[in-house]
Amino acid sequence: MPASSDRRAQRRLRLDLLWRLLVLAPLASCAAAPPEVVSATGDEVSFAYGKGAAEAAAHEAALYCANLGRAARLREESPASDARTLATFDCR
Repeated sequence: MPASSDRRAQRRLRLDLLWRLLVLAPLASCAAAPPEVVSATGDEVSFAYGKGAAEAAAHEAALYCANLGRAARLREESPASDARTLATFDCR
């Protein structure tokens, strides 16, 4: 294979990788951020989460409470100041 053909193939590969990064990077930012623990005690746990992450927060609360031998139950949801939702779960 001639050297010029190798250079063209390498250039095409770099352009293909660059194109993929330009297309896929913005899509990755659309994914919901994971819930963030705001506070946790033996009786409750609170999470702040963005749009589309309510199920993940409930799952994390269930895991937290299960480690205490209890079940998680949503007590309250309220809007947080940063366009996220604050959810508090009781461990019963």
